[in-house]
Amino acid sequence: MGLLAAGTVSASASNSRTLPTVAAADDRANVEALSDEEQVALQAEIDEQLAQVPGGRQISANELVWGDSAAPVLVFGLGEDSNPEPSAALEALYSELDNDAQAAGTVARSEGGIQDEKVEGCPMGNFVRWYCFYNYKNFNKGVSSSASPIPRRLQWSHPYCDGEFIDLADWGFSKKVTSWVNTGWLDDIRVYTGGMAHLWTMREGISKNAQVASSDNNKARFVVACP
Repeated sequence: MGLLAAGTVSASASNSRTLPTVAAADDRANVEALSDEEQVALQAEIDEQLAQVPGGRQISANELVWGDSAAPVLVFGLGEDSNPEPSAALEALYSELDNDAQAAGTVARSEGGIQDEKVEGCPMGNFVRWYCFYNYKNFNKGVSSSASPIPRRLQWSHPYCDGEFIDLADWGFSKKVTSWVNTGWLDDIRVYTGGMAHLWTMREGISKNAQVASSDNNKARFVVACP
């Protein structure tokens, strides 16, 4: 996917900074509660992220996606809500990926079709489970979007194994992880420094860590995620 090419509108009549249409049209309550200054600051960090990691697409006031199911989603905090409920656009993406996984023969987590569950904001569909990284402790809770940088959650649902790996530097997240969640379907998610020293393992089943060891904090660079 290419960079957002949608129209823009002014954040306010007194503010010359413009917002993408998808941001201005986002009518979730926690988006509308943002001040003009908060909207501008949020959009500035989103623009910086898109400049650092080309190929992304902004789908709401605080969410970025990349081109396919193997690529991540990046979610920014909104005001005092560091892990806001997803926009309609992101919910649609979750549903699409879950449906695709079901069609591919993935075993369901529940015959009842559990949807919309989340662990510290990290989504957990019936056929697709996600693993998430946060740039503040306690899964970004208690950190408002007035902080710099704004709290953000980077998440994947795709395995990277057998020679594949995630380089967090490719997504502007190297040496930024302080807490994490694994919602459960991957057996073994291992996290390493830039020198490939092992930092921690995110175990199968719902596992999470509100604050990595001080010796591991802000050191994560590579991730290997095996089913």
